[in-house]
Amino acid sequence: LSSGGSQTLLSGAIVSGLTVNDGGTQAVGSGAIASATTVNDGGTQAVSSGGIASATTVNDGGTQAVSSGGSAIS
Repeated sequence: LSSGGSQTLLSGAIVSGLTVNDGGTQAVGSGAIASATTVNDGGTQAVSSGGIASATTVNDGGTQAVSSGGSAIS
């Protein structure tokens, strides 16, 4: 995902290997799983309550925001 791009994962969705670049956003909703995401400078991964992010790599300038009830598993 690049500038202005977004991906929203709804319940039951599983996505693996996405790269989120500057201006891109991946939103992981309740019941969804994002695996092996790479978040680069200016990119954002937002994990809502009930969402799971597994093995995320956050590089310099990237952001991973995990809400209460969300999970980030290394």
